[in-house]
Amino acid sequence: MKRFIICCFLISFSTAQVSLGQIKYEKEYRLKAVDIPPAARQFVDSLDFERRVRWYVEVSQQGKSIEAKSKRGGQKYSVEFDTTGRLQDVEIEVSWRDLPEALRKNIEQNLENEFKRFRIRKVQRQFTGKSEDVLNYLGQRGNGNRLTIKYELVLRGRKDGETDEFEYTFSAEGRLEKRAKLVFRNTDNLEY
Repeated sequence: MKRFIICCFLISFSTAQVSLGQIKYEKEYRLKAVDIPPAARQFVDSLDFERRVRWYVEVSQQGKSIEAKSKRGGQKYSVEFDTTGRLQDVEIEVSWRDLPEALRKNIEQNLENEFKRFRIRKVQRQFTGKSEDVLNYLGQRGNGNRLTIKYELVLRGRKDGETDEFEYTFSAEGRLEKRAKLVFRNTDNLEY
C-alpha cells in the first residue's frame, strides 16, 4: 500500500511537470497473461515473433499502457497498446549507422545545438497508424504511405555542467518534436 501511495504521489507530481515537456517518469512491471487485452494479443500473435513475448504495464505521466516486447529478424520490437488493446505504436530498435545520412545530419545538428557533448545509447524507429496498415507494412505487404514514422533516441548528454539521460523524438525528416529528461526510480535501497 505504501508503494502505491508513493507511486500515485510521483505520478501526480510529474503530471504538473508534463506541461514543460522536460521530465519523463516511467515505470514498467510485468503483466499476467490473463490481464492482456484480446485485441493486443491477437495483433502481437500475427507478428510471428521468434522469441517469447514479454508483456508489461507502463505507467507514466500520460497514464497506463500495455507493452509487448520481443525479437524478430534479429531486431528488438516494442509494441504499445492502450489499456483496451488498441494499438498506439510499434518501435523497432535500429542502428544509428543504418539511418539515412540526411536524417542523421539533421538530428546531430539539433543535438549539437543543445549539448556540449552527447552519446546516443539507443535508436528506435516508431510506426503509428491503423493496426491493419502497420501489420501490412511490417509483413512487407504494404509501402507504409499511411503510417507516421518517427525516431526516438535515448542519449546521455552534457549541458549546463550536468550529465543526464534524455529521450528525444524526431520526425522522419529529423525535425525535433519532443524532448524529455529521463528520471529513474531511486534504487539506493535494497529491494527483496
